[in-house]
Amino acid sequence: MNFEEFKERATETAEFVAGKTVQFAKFAGEKVGTAAKVAKLNAEILAEKDNLRKAYARIGKLYVELYAATPHEDIAAELDIVHAAQSRIDELKTKIDDIKTEAGWNGGADADYDSDFENDFNEGDEQ
Repeated sequence: MNFEEFKERATETAEFVAGKTVQFAKFAGEKVGTAAKVAKLNAEILAEKDNLRKAYARIGKLYVELYAATPHEDIAAELDIVHAAQSRIDELKTKIDDIKTEAGWNGGADADYDSDFENDFNEGDEQ
């Protein structure tokens, strides 16, 4: 094999490799683009599910406020659970306050007993 044949084969090989590299880059770009689109749509789905969760919480809270005295029979048992949980939360808050008082501890913002759920739940009141 002389130099010209070697040069021609090297050029062909380089062109072949370059072509495959371009094909691979296009393929990889398409896959990355697809993955990014899917990830974006999944993030939108999660945001909508969060909107639903908050809306259901507001609906439930409103129902309890409006109809707690005369609930529909299908949810009376659930309202009993709500009332029991509210009573237990009040008891626990009282215990926390008693412990703080006994210890002479005024706590601080990080010592509050309000949970993220309660904050999220009451978030709907502002809307």
